[in-house]
Amino acid sequence: MSFIRGAFLLVTCIGSIAIGIWQGHAILFSPQLNPVYGPNPTLFALLVLAQSMLQVFWLWKIYLRESALAGEAEHLPEAKVEEVNNSGRYNAELLFSPILVIEYICLIAWHFSWRKENFIRCEIISMFNTAMHLFAVYWLFPQTCDSAMVSEGTARTRLLSRTSTGIAFLYLWKVWGVIDEAIAPAISQRLQTGIVFILLTISSGPEPTLGLCLLCNLIVMILGPCQIPEWRKTFICISTAIAVVIVLDYFMNGRRQGVMLGESSEESVEESHALVEFRVPATQ
Repeated sequence: MSFIRGAFLLVTCIGSIAIGIWQGHAILFSPQLNPVYGPNPTLFALLVLAQSMLQVFWLWKIYLRESALAGEAEHLPEAKVEEVNNSGRYNAELLFSPILVIEYICLIAWHFSWRKENFIRCEIISMFNTAMHLFAVYWLFPQTCDSAMVSEGTARTRLLSRTSTGIAFLYLWKVWGVIDEAIAPAISQRLQTGIVFILLTISSGPEPTLGLCLLCNLIVMILGPCQIPEWRKTFICISTAIAVVIVLDYFMNGRRQGVMLGESSEESVEESHALVEFRVPATQ
């Protein structure tokens, strides 16, 4: 692998760790506010640091793969090297790299806006960051039922895009809790909030990572500061509903795969019987 590419990955890894620590410090030692609701600061900071480590792992795997390809390229014809470099299994990482860079820019801008208590700007930045990650989850890396068709690099990228989306929602909630009014939410507002996150969980299936991230977010919100008891009850109800959806989706997906395996085995048996019937007259 070229020196420039290796240096870029090294700088990106260091930047990811630095931004994670920086954001964790901003979350733990933010301005003394009295939010209507918000995530637990300690758990939020730990999730941000864990996400940074996952990004470093993702980048390190790219580095190892590129190094291996560079070693193999010395013994392969030029046409074969070009075919490997252009294969679809590595396109996922290439597509997600700009999103990761934009996320870093958004987090830095969010940090400065939060320090200046410009919460409207924080909200706009958080909404853009969340929309960008939702685009990656539902458009760039949609879930397929056949996991055997997905390469290891694509699976890691898909996992990173979903966990990044979960963290982006926590940033949204943190700002919402500051600018929201300290009044009890209407039933329609609580229902709309629940429906949105349940639909996000269902539509991202059958792979449950995004649903689990949203469930983890809700637990962090339940354990965080809250002035309005109705909001904490809402988070508890939504988390329960999401947990039920994840469990049901898991069992339904398992049953669906079992039916597909049963049908494929029956087809193979029928093909073998037909082959035997075809060969028996020939031997006679």
